[in-house]
Amino acid sequence: MVFREHAHLAIEVARALKQPLKLAGPVVDRRYFTHHIAPAIDGSRIQYLGPVQGVEKINLLQYAKEVLFPTLQEEAFGLVMIEAMACGTPVVGLRRGAVPEIINPGVNGFYGDDAAELLTLVQCLDKINRFQVRQSIQERFNHQRMGKEYLALYRRLLEDSSE
Repeated sequence: MVFREHAHLAIEVARALKQPLKLAGPVVDRRYFTHHIAPAIDGSRIQYLGPVQGVEKINLLQYAKEVLFPTLQEEAFGLVMIEAMACGTPVVGLRRGAVPEIINPGVNGFYGDDAAELLTLVQCLDKINRFQVRQSIQERFNHQRMGKEYLALYRRLLEDSSE
């Protein structure tokens, strides 16, 4: 998770559920981290791992119960969601940005409108098949399909510009 203005919501959800939480990613906003995140880190239940890459990142995502993605930004695309799902890990996020386009509720995760709703949704994850989580992403985001769709889009753009 990249530290912007949303990591505190993941901490809120984890604490309410009495579940451990591992936060990973670079600190983008040092002030936010210092004031809202660092005080919650206890080294056992709430951990900060720093930036993770390669095998360490894959292991973290693969063995996680879920990935919390409570973004408050209108992100165009959340790559961490795709990476988690490619590892078979469902994602629970806020209905912001690309979240509703990537998460297929009940298949590869859930999304809601606030932290309280995320609490309820995390508790529904036992209904999700991790193999189906991975399969849902393999079907939608494989290189063959994406290449074909990009080519089709480029063709449409070229046709529109020549009119």
